[in-house]
Amino acid sequence: MRPHPPFVSCPPALREREKHRPRRRFAKFLPRSRSCACRPTGRRHPSDLRPTAHRGRIQMTYSAMTARPASVDLMPAARTALALAGGSLLLLVLYAAGRAAFGLAPATPWVRDAALAVHLATVIPALPLGLYVFLARKGGARHKALGKLWLLLMAVTAVATLFIRNVGEGGFSFIHLFSVLTLIGIPKVVTTARRGDIAAHRAHLLRLFVGAMLVAGSLSFLPGRTMALWAFG
Repeated sequence: MRPHPPFVSCPPALREREKHRPRRRFAKFLPRSRSCACRPTGRRHPSDLRPTAHRGRIQMTYSAMTARPASVDLMPAARTALALAGGSLLLLVLYAAGRAAFGLAPATPWVRDAALAVHLATVIPALPLGLYVFLARKGGARHKALGKLWLLLMAVTAVATLFIRNVGEGGFSFIHLFSVLTLIGIPKVVTTARRGDIAAHRAHLLRLFVGAMLVAGSLSFLPGRTMALWAFG
């Protein structure tokens, strides 16, 4: 068997010049090797072909840096159902708010209450924003920023609803249960996202959106409530 050609020794001047040459971005992490000018042009030594721990770590780091953000998308059937339910509720909310804005709905003087005003000002934009966060691509910087904004709106509107007492003869009603569940679910959404538990993060977000937005939003159109008067009064 023919032995591999030995490496050519580098002259001291060439070795000193190669040592001070500017390196590439990740060259400081790669194993130090001799210059290509100091190697024979024939077959490479087997040690050069053997994968090393340094090279494996650099490849994994580079692939992790260049990989696209992990998606937490829903199944197509769930996305369709969510879009239909959320879109229908959004159209109904816009219709009711439009009638109230143009004076076509009955007078609702209790809307001047600060708690109810804050609730309406935060929950109405939270519905389309939540739909966009769920239906758009997830995992990127935009998804994280809009998700934080949506959680902030949900937290503010949940706290505001605790001070709304014009239902149930001035006391708490069963609808206030959704406010408590919202304040409990928001920390779980944040902690699972920071922990990297994508499945749990998606599950908590889905429960929060369906319960606090779709179900509670649909119950707001019950007879005698503000949205029902605006839409059907």
